[in-house]
Amino acid sequence: MMKGFLSIAPLLFCFGCASAPVQPTAPPTREELQTLAVDESSNKHVYRARHNPPLCPCPPFEVFVGARWIRVVLVEQDEDRPRIGDLNLFASEPGESSEEELFLIGTLEPDRIQYSATGFPLTEFVLEGFTNSDPGGLPESGESAKKAE
Repeated sequence: MMKGFLSIAPLLFCFGCASAPVQPTAPPTREELQTLAVDESSNKHVYRARHNPPLCPCPPFEVFVGARWIRVVLVEQDEDRPRIGDLNLFASEPGESSEEELFLIGTLEPDRIQYSATGFPLTEFVLEGFTNSDPGGLPESGESAKKAE
């Protein structure tokens, strides 16, 4: 009986592994991750933000969305009442302002992605205002965000 099993064991091994090979999937691109995070934040208007100027030619502001920081291009909501200049002044003031919390009020536009000179995807953020104190209405993921060290 043992000899019979040993003679068919190689055949069982060959036929027992007839499943299709697993195809490796590529990890999501930065743009896909950014789009997924922005999609999770629809209908939310207050975002924890940070002024984080990069070494590359990208905009300096990021918002915390879907458990990650997303670099954004700021767009004025109302050209008659521009706020981006005031935000840049606030963020660049020496002293405590750089260490204060920052909250941007506005709308992320997930279907409006621009690209930096280096090809980095940047989501448009329509800026309605900003504050250094929590105005309420933060997405749950933004409430737990810690300021970058």
